[in-house]
Parts: sequence; C-alpha cells; structure tokens
Amino acid sequence: MRNNFHNQNERWYTRSIMRTILVFRTGTLGTWREKLGGVTAFAKAKGWRVQTIDARAAAPDIRALCAFWRPDGVLLDASGQTDGLDVRALAARPCVALTPSSDRIRDLFPSVQSDSYAIARIAARELLRRDVASLAFLDAPGSPSWSATKREAFRQIARLHGLALTVVPASELAALKRPVGLFAATDALAAEALVAAERAGLAVPEDLAVVGVDDDPEICESCEPTLSSVRPDFHQLGFSAAALLARLMRGDADAHDALVIPPVGLVRRASSSGCPDAQVRRALDDIRLHAHEGITAADVARLFGARSRRSIEMRFKAATGETMTDALLAARLARACDLLATGRTSISAIANRCGWRSDLAFRKAFKARFGLTPTAYRRNAASGTSSSRSPSSASHAI
Repeated sequence: MRNNFHNQNERWYTRSIMRTILVFRTGTLGTWREKLGGVTAFAKAKGWRVQTIDARAAAPDIRALCAFWRPDGVLLDASGQTDGLDVRALAARPCVALTPSSDRIRDLFPSVQSDSYAIARIAARELLRRDVASLAFLDAPGSPSWSATKREAFRQIARLHGLALTVVPASELAALKRPVGLFAATDALAAEALVAAERAGLAVPEDLAVVGVDDDPEICESCEPTLSSVRPDFHQLGFSAAALLARLMRGDADAHDALVIPPVGLVRRASSSGCPDAQVRRALDDIRLHAHEGITAADVARLFGARSRRSIEMRFKAATGETMTDALLAARLARACDLLATGRTSISAIANRCGWRSDLAFRKAFKARFGLTPTAYRRNAASGTSSSRSPSSASHAI
C-alpha cells in the first residue's frame, strides 16, 4: 500500500515539474503538420507538454496566453504573416523562431530555417537539364527575405551558366525567350504560373518548365500539369527547432544562433518532366526521396508491380536514358554535393547520410563521377570555383 502511494506521488510530482512548451502557428496547415511532428518527436523524448495555438486567431491575446500557460519555452512558427503579432511579448522567455519570414523575427530570436541556397541549386539543376534559353524567378509578394535569398542564389547560378535571370509576374511569362525555366518561391506561386501559361498558350514543360517549393500535395497534385517541387525537410526543421529551444532553456544558445536545414530533394512531376510514363515518374520520385536511405534498384522495381525485372529496367531506361542503378547513384551523389557545399559535416557522416556503407566507397564513387575528391569539391564550393564536371551532370533524370 505504501509503495502504491509513493508511486502515485511520484507520478504527480513528475507531472507537476513537466515543462510546458507553447507553439504558435502562423503558416499553412499543409507544411505545419510535418513541422509539428518533428517538434512533438523531440518533446516526447524530453517529456515536454506541447500546447499549440493558432497565432493569427490569438494575435491580440499573446501576453494573456503566456500568462495563463506560464510556458518554460515558446516556439514561433513564423513562416506566415507576423506583422500583427506582439512578438516582443514572447521575448520574456526562451523563444525560437521556426522558418522566420521577416528580418524582424530573425533579429529577435534564434531561428531554424530551410537552406534557401540548396533549394535554389536543386531547382536550377532540374531546369537547366532541359537546356532552357532563359531563366525566370517568381517572387513572393513584398519579396520577404526567405524569397529574396532563393532569388539571389538562383541569380548566381544563372550567371554561372551565362544566363540572365528575369524576375517577372506570372502574367508576363509569355514575353520571355523560350524555352523558359521558371523557379517560383512557393508552390502556390508556381500554380499561378501554370494557370497563366495555359491562358497564354504556353506548353508545359516544352515552352515553360516550372519548379516550386514546399511539395504541398494539395497544390502539386491538383495542378494541371502536376507541379514539380523542392521538398524541404519539415520534420527535421521542427525537431531542430525544439532541440535549439532546449539548448536555449539550458543557457547554451543565444539570440544570434541560426540553424540551416538542407532540403530533402526534388519531387519531379509533369511541370518539369517530359516523361509521359506515370509509373516511371513515380519511381524517379521514390529514388529522389529515398536513395540516401540505401534503397536498391530491386526496391524501386517493386513499384511497377508484378512484371519481370528486365522489362521494368528496359521501360525505365527508355523513359529516362539511364538505368535505375545509375539514377540511384546520381541521386545519392547530388545529395552529397549539397551537404558538402552547405555545411561542415564530416565526409564520413555525409557518406552515411547518403546511403554508403563506408566513406571509402563514397570517396571512390564521388571521384569516379566528378574527377575530384569530396574534400576538394568542398574546398572549391567554399571558394566559388567550379569543377570540370558539375553535379548537374550527374544525371539527366535527377
């Protein structure tokens, strides 16, 4: 009886000291669910209680809500509209901004955001493989910092390939030299471009190839044609934001800390792919999203159902010009190039994160494809020097 009493008392005490985290949401539900999944995964491991609040509805009452909940920390999903929020009311306690949309938020709080430069590189590789005559960028209204960063990264890549970048509204796309490669700051903007292209009589992707950002299935799959999109790592964004908040609560982080999370990769659909075979496009998406997990050609072949492996390989090569094994290798190398160019992750860790069982095998594959070692590639990327064989040449399909 005494043990039972002590167990109950211990459970009550644990609940009484459980940390409470308020999460204010400003972004759309489509991407928010995955971010929240990352937050709750970290919170569960730490034993935190997470309370989510729609910041747009609660804008006038943020101070009162904080007084009511008395949170130990706050996460502000600042990807949406924050102009009407009293964000300074959050500064009285540890607070981390998740994907901040304005410099005002970024200056106030430590932050976690997607790597806009890596996103622009992935979009550029997809568009440049179509041998476009011009490149265009569709900016978000007001050109917020997250959109401007993508735009300038895309401009640098265009200049590197001897192309000028035109920043245009969707209504003026028909005036550009064709074929055009269009990178839109969001999926919603890309969808507007597809509607404008149809009205102007532009063939997609023959006259206009389009790539968006976010891989929001509600938008991408409902577009006609379906929309190719760069997929950020939303789960990791949420997880890393919660981890940074934990550091801030311990006093191990400050207001100037800013984490940058690389994207998952491109989800190719009909807006940038001339491949008419829906199953092959699905296989390419699977390769792009999961190659780094070590999947094999046999795993990809299963997507085609009960057909012979040989017929599947022939069908894939007829549509893409390469084997599934080559496509898997190209996807893994493309991811490795992004990691080498955007961070200080060790070569061994990159090899592991891209699906190689050893860093020696990774180094051999990398040098065989690009003619230089991963270390040399990283050094060149840091200095702005281009190699003789660029990552965009890794594959026509990826």
